[in-house]
Amino acid sequence: MDVKAKNYIAISTLLYFITQYLGPYYPIYLIDQGIPLYTLSIFRSIQLISNTFSRLLIGFISYKHNKLLLISLGILLNALGFSLLLVYPSLFSFILIGTGDALISLYLFVYISEAEIKERDKAFHLSRVFSSIAGVLAGMVGSFVSSPLTIILSASIVLYLTSLTLTLYSRNQEKIINTYNTINILNIEKLKENIFSIFSRNVILYIFINILIYFSFNYFIYTWPIFMKNLGFHEKDLGLFLSIMIIILNLGTLFSYEINLDTKNKLYIAFSILAISFILIVNGIFIGVLFFEFAWGIISPNLNLLASIIIRSDYMLPILSISSFIYNSAISLLLLLLGSSNSLILPYFISFIFSLVSIVSLIFIK
Repeated sequence: MDVKAKNYIAISTLLYFITQYLGPYYPIYLIDQGIPLYTLSIFRSIQLISNTFSRLLIGFISYKHNKLLLISLGILLNALGFSLLLVYPSLFSFILIGTGDALISLYLFVYISEAEIKERDKAFHLSRVFSSIAGVLAGMVGSFVSSPLTIILSASIVLYLTSLTLTLYSRNQEKIINTYNTINILNIEKLKENIFSIFSRNVILYIFINILIYFSFNYFIYTWPIFMKNLGFHEKDLGLFLSIMIIILNLGTLFSYEINLDTKNKLYIAFSILAISFILIVNGIFIGVLFFEFAWGIISPNLNLLASIIIRSDYMLPILSISSFIYNSAISLLLLLLGSSNSLILPYFISFIFSLVSIVSLIFIK
């Protein structure tokens, strides 16, 4: 296997483990520190905003440094962000995390894109398999440790060590060279000339659906542990429950691959299950969390496939970049507005409405 493919699998698997390991616990840690749900919504919004603007800024800059070094910088920013949560939770922590995420996701994609097509496909498939295993293990380890403070501290240490290791490794693997001029790839002048034909009705509807669905996703990601704890689940049970959630997520993805339907019909099913999940959650039924995971296992690959169908291939990267900027900005605003209610359940009911609106919007995509 190609070195780039091996590195991609190793980095993405480790980072997925850390993400799932931290997932249920850092929101609970912040709540335990006396931070209200509204402030937590602001923090999450700032993380999304910093990620969005970082992607946009990075996308217009041609870096001459090697990509592994930039990935290690992103990991370092994540480590600093989570470390600062333990010292003094603030907006700055989430700005660091959001900026770090942008560096990691962008340059990890760029890094593997330089591999041969066969190696690239192999890396994507194997990273999905290993990440799923890592996610289940993360839930089990988190359940064993169970202390939010210990989990955040240990995750931060692992991120620091990973950043240091990757920095040292990158010096031996890749010298400072001219790489990946994203300004040329975006082809901005050509984009301006064809802006109205590119942003067709289908593309606008796709962006609109992303705003609705990813609002629900982002709200769910940082509130499901709080919802489960309010139902009486102990903190040590959340890690084990996360493992079950990841298994259900993968079952949803497997169902999506096996069922003989087109992309739109799969999304109709997924959005319907999503709506059911939010009704269950609103009524305090924990099984709704598992319904959400199954639905998201279908939604994630099929929204990407829908984009590849309706967006012209020669404009794929710039349109996705601009779309990401639009819907992340809208999601951040929605999180701030709905978070101001300081209600855990109201945004879930809004998410139920958004799921129904997404079904209707999907009808008009041809």
